[in-house]
Amino acid sequence: MKTNLSTSFKDKSRLLFFAFMSSIIFIQYAAAESVSSKSAIAYNAIPESLASNRTPRTMLPPTSVDQEIKGKVIDEKRNEPVIGASVLVVGTSIGTITDLNGNFSIMVPDGHEELSISYLGYVSKIVRLNNTTDLTIYLEDADALLDEVVVMGYDVQKKRDLTGSVSVVNMDEIKSLPVASVETMLVGRAPGVQVLSDNGPGGNVTVRIRGFGTVNNNDPLYVIDGTPVSSGLNSINPQDIESLQVLKDAAASSIYGSRAANGVVIITTKKGRSAVPTITLDVYSGIQQAFNLPRMLSAQEYGDMLWRANINDGRTPSSDVYGNDPLNPTIPQWLNANQTIPSADTDWVDQIFRTAPVQSYNLNIAKGGEDSRHSLSLAYFNQDGIIKHTGFDRFSMRYNSDYNIKGFLNLGQNFTTSLTRTNDVGTNSALGNIVNDAFQFPSISPVRDVNGNFGGNPLNDTSNPLGSLYRQKDNTKNRIKLMGNVYGDVKFSDHLTFRSSLGLDFENFGQRSFNPIFDEMLSQRVVNSMSDNSSFYYQLAWTNTLNYNKNFENSALDILLGQE
Repeated sequence: MKTNLSTSFKDKSRLLFFAFMSSIIFIQYAAAESVSSKSAIAYNAIPESLASNRTPRTMLPPTSVDQEIKGKVIDEKRNEPVIGASVLVVGTSIGTITDLNGNFSIMVPDGHEELSISYLGYVSKIVRLNNTTDLTIYLEDADALLDEVVVMGYDVQKKRDLTGSVSVVNMDEIKSLPVASVETMLVGRAPGVQVLSDNGPGGNVTVRIRGFGTVNNNDPLYVIDGTPVSSGLNSINPQDIESLQVLKDAAASSIYGSRAANGVVIITTKKGRSAVPTITLDVYSGIQQAFNLPRMLSAQEYGDMLWRANINDGRTPSSDVYGNDPLNPTIPQWLNANQTIPSADTDWVDQIFRTAPVQSYNLNIAKGGEDSRHSLSLAYFNQDGIIKHTGFDRFSMRYNSDYNIKGFLNLGQNFTTSLTRTNDVGTNSALGNIVNDAFQFPSISPVRDVNGNFGGNPLNDTSNPLGSLYRQKDNTKNRIKLMGNVYGDVKFSDHLTFRSSLGLDFENFGQRSFNPIFDEMLSQRVVNSMSDNSSFYYQLAWTNTLNYNKNFENSALDILLGQE
């Protein structure tokens, strides 16, 4: 009896539960019908004029489809799979590596047609897909790169024989860079080499190789075509450079002595290679612009901050410029008693900076052969500074030639001459640089007053930044530089060679500066002044070396005797 009553009670409970859930579902369904009905009425009630203005929904184009590319990377010489080779879709960050069998699979987005394959010890390769989904790629051993010749001061060595710390800069990677100086080309190209620049036109650059030294200054020694030269390397056309090596360790001192304590930068210029005369014209242009500049306070914002500073200091706000109202600073109509300097709202940082063009023109005529090689280069480089009234110009010419006489005597010369004109301003000093002046000059001051003169400053003794730039725009630094050498090589045998070289490094520098009078309220110059600075220097380097070189079956002997 208990069992029947319990069963009956459970059945009734289930019936009540299902009835309760059905009522909830019915109520939700009715509510949904009500909302749908109201939505339909509300939609139909929209005026036809408004409905006609509704923009039809644009159908999105189908998304691009990635394509799966499979392949295998094989060692060209050994015909073995290359394990762990890097496979990258050119122009993206999508990549993978090969497995133990040299196989790979990668999804290539639509519109990309090239894969880059690379591995340590192999020559990197770019492969075009050309609608192919299964590739077999052969990588070439990079041993040939070890046979490249590196200039080591008075001698040359193969890369495989190097024991010192030497960085070789790849000139093909940087030949299109719009840089004015050789030093700037080293930025990020040689490990352990720091290049510091003030970003001025013409490239005022400081190079530090593995930190700072204690002998002489901290500049490295520059050797161009075997001739040591001084600073002012922005007079050299970077497009004339064929190879550039940086000697970074103590081995450099064993070659050049104490002057190489801060490292050595060795530069070799181009010579004629092809038997057929070649004419090459290289032209490029671009623009430079400063970005991420700070936003300066407007004239009203400056007054508000001045008032807030006084209140925070427990004083009643007042100013000779913004008035004596303790509640609000007031911008006056005129800044001086003569009413010649009206108030303004000037962004002085924006006033001194500009978008500056840079352009380069290089013409090279070259011819080479068994008996002689010639190379003539003419170039013009112009770089306007991103700060107004600054710039750099360079006119340069280079002529290299050598002649092979009777197979045992080789005579040649390398000469470069250039004229540079520089107009720059200091930007690195903590005080007295033009950018700092623009930060300090108040925005309430106008660029010019009613008489056309540069506007003054009623709050501090800083000169008008634009006026300072304009007054020094003709104070140009002119530099004429001539450098090069003549040399002769005598080959006594296949193993014994004598070389004699006479090098010249000459520079003539001149600058005439004129500083006119001006009156800018709290800043003025009451007397005109002019200065004339001219100097020249030259140095000769006569070098004689005797070199014996012989290769044996498993070794080599290289002996060098020299005098400079």
